[in-house]
Amino acid sequence: MHFQLGNALKRKGDQDGAEHEWSMAAGGSRTYLAPRLALIQLALERGNTQAALQTAEEMIVIAPRNPEVRLLYATCLTSSGQLQKARAELNRLGNDFPQSPQVRFRLGMLAIAQKKFADAENIFRGLETSAARDPQVVVGLAQALQGENESEKAIQLLRDEVQRSPDAPLPRQALARLALTSGKYDLAIEEYRKMAAAAPNSLEVQLSLAESYMVAGDAGPAISLLEKAVQSNPQSVVMALTLAQALASAGRIDDAKMRYRRVLDLQPDNPNALNDLAYLMASSGENLDQALSLAERGAQYAVEPGLKDSLSDTLGWVYLKKNMYDDALRKFEALVRKNPGNATYLYHLGATFYQMGDKQNARIELKAAIAAKPSASDEPAIRGLLARL
Repeated sequence: MHFQLGNALKRKGDQDGAEHEWSMAAGGSRTYLAPRLALIQLALERGNTQAALQTAEEMIVIAPRNPEVRLLYATCLTSSGQLQKARAELNRLGNDFPQSPQVRFRLGMLAIAQKKFADAENIFRGLETSAARDPQVVVGLAQALQGENESEKAIQLLRDEVQRSPDAPLPRQALARLALTSGKYDLAIEEYRKMAAAAPNSLEVQLSLAESYMVAGDAGPAISLLEKAVQSNPQSVVMALTLAQALASAGRIDDAKMRYRRVLDLQPDNPNALNDLAYLMASSGENLDQALSLAERGAQYAVEPGLKDSLSDTLGWVYLKKNMYDDALRKFEALVRKNPGNATYLYHLGATFYQMGDKQNARIELKAAIAAKPSASDEPAIRGLLARL
């Protein structure tokens, strides 16, 4: 019953609720594979590759000969960057099931991960048949074409597939994502709006539509969507966090702080909320001791490398605001060495040099930050410091 309730919540778009119910189902029996398979798929969708791989490794011990488990294990290895292990597992599967299109498909996805886009295209074209056209193969082929710098061909391929099978969700989702990453924001919003109309209760679709508006620089519709979604689902951490981020992007800082605190009421160890709230507090000079405490807590819970770097940047920003220049300098120099093209880190390093009175190095780093194309919120501050220099 927990598993079926998780399935219903997932169809509704409530990923947090689905994850909770599937976890309950998995806890009821070590050999009950279905909820664990669902948890892995959800973790992969969310980009949480380490959690997906950990669960897959547990399953491969429980059911080492189960083909579905082995395929998903290979997928997790690919997603987590363990490409040699993934190929070894797929080769074993290929020997055991030489006619399996699923094995061939995952070999194509592995080729994409290895940036062997021409090989991936050949695999997916070999899997294409007019008699049994698999939407996931079409999506894989589109990804291969995109890797070969053929984004227009990829978009047209997906548009044709959407027209051929308008009720199939996978091609439309892929078309919307590809349009978004290609800068075709109008197309992305159009497709997500169609999905939202077809599934008005799907939080996942509403979230994607809101994020598309945000990337397109239109925060108003995004905030309106997210406020309605939060009212309907007040316990959704993802929705509450995204609303806070949208408010911050729109410059509604006080509202954003309030929403971040609501996220922390729901999930006190959420590293994104801890990071963002600490940064906003430091930027406005509000209770720097508390901002430091929040950033330090966030650093304890962060797992993803990018978030760890962002928290390190926030800590450095708090140090700078507290006039702890040496501590700030160490943070920002380390970040710039690791991420030499990151405009925000370059800006913060330049700001630290400026505060320390080192005008020459400040000018170097701030000019590098401008060349790295900073965000719309950072650029005026960078140019303002350069003007003072």
